[in-house]
Amino acid sequence: MVKTSSKVGGKLVGVKRLKVDTWFAAVMQASQQTKIEPLVEFLSINGLNTNRDKWDRCKNSEAVPLASFVLEVDKVLPGTASILMAGVDKLPLWKVLDKDESVCKRTVSSLLADARLYQSGKSVAQKCHSLLEYMVEFQFGDTWSCSHRDLDKLVASPTQNEIAKSCKAKNLDRRTMLAIVALWILAQSGRDQKAINYTDYFLLGILEQPLTERFGKPIADFVLDMYREAG
Repeated sequence: MVKTSSKVGGKLVGVKRLKVDTWFAAVMQASQQTKIEPLVEFLSINGLNTNRDKWDRCKNSEAVPLASFVLEVDKVLPGTASILMAGVDKLPLWKVLDKDESVCKRTVSSLLADARLYQSGKSVAQKCHSLLEYMVEFQFGDTWSCSHRDLDKLVASPTQNEIAKSCKAKNLDRRTMLAIVALWILAQSGRDQKAINYTDYFLLGILEQPLTERFGKPIADFVLDMYREAG
């Protein structure tokens, strides 16, 4: 059922733990169960015999389920396998959160390209301007209440985060949020302080409630921890 992975104190850590926790939560939700014993019974009724030990290890973040088992569960609960193997909404969520820089770059570029805002050779700071333009024009619309042309002016007032304010009225979609996280990760790997300031502002705009609404609390908490650990 399982294979061992990098652990601390017998528990999975980092993105691997987050993947298993998110998949387990999705299985419980899809089966409309709240405890493991009824889940095992539900799966058995639907033709999949499992045992409590397998699920206890997943619930307790002790092991990553094998792909073959995940696919067997998916036959009973369609859509759950893709959450563990790919992410959410076919987005490269896990690779972005695992700080795969090539995937982070593609995540941002594909979003901007679809909106015809992409230009090759742009720095991270320059991409921030394009991403903000995308958010205002294609996501927030009338809920954005000020000019977005002067990003430096917006960043100079971090306690009045306009992205957070607009998210309360009309939250960003998952793809845009993931692009923000990806761009923040790219800025952290460089030395451009302006890019770091811009992406910090973007990320602060979606931390906690906006991210929780779109991705769930475990993922929102994971991103918050990343931000805190970066200082």
